[in-house]
Amino acid sequence: MTIRNPDVSYDQSLAQVLKLVCQVVLSKTRTAVPGVVISYRASPRPVADVQPATDMMLADGETMPRAPVLNVPVWWPTFGGYSIIGSLSKGDGVLLVYCERDLTNFLQTGRAGPLATGRVMSEQDVVALPWNHTPDDPPAAGLTIRADDGSAEIAIESGGRVTVDGDRISLVGPVSVTGSLRVNGTAVALQGHSH
Repeated sequence: MTIRNPDVSYDQSLAQVLKLVCQVVLSKTRTAVPGVVISYRASPRPVADVQPATDMMLADGETMPRAPVLNVPVWWPTFGGYSIIGSLSKGDGVLLVYCERDLTNFLQTGRAGPLATGRVMSEQDVVALPWNHTPDDPPAAGLTIRADDGSAEIAIESGGRVTVDGDRISLVGPVSVTGSLRVNGTAVALQGHSH
């Protein structure tokens, strides 16, 4: 036998309160938001001060800018023993990712382990992933692609200079040089040389 509350308005009021509570909780839950770099420091670990690019929605429906997030670790793409590392300039885009739990121990050791605190989705546990928020914008500064063991590196600078460094560099296929060519070394071997 089901007993219903005779006060229908009470049921509707409770439903409205629960809906409001859920909206408030969700409005405070952070996941990811685009941001704009205010400043960047590459050493000793890459960190940026970032202005979130979306406003905060208040309970009354009004919006206000979010506060800048300071000293955000910047995570450059790293995979298979290789990393792509660039530099960020003021105005560059990043994606701010709010991590589910406290990152303190992970950031210090780089390994899984116990949590330092019970923080959840905190601005203290946010990381920045570089991204080009305006597809037509060229990179603001240089780009470095390197082997994590330091054995090889390609650096592209914003002024047009490209540096390739490695123990052995092989160019396969036709090579065309426009401009001056300077070779520094003790031996130059031109195999199959013809004019």
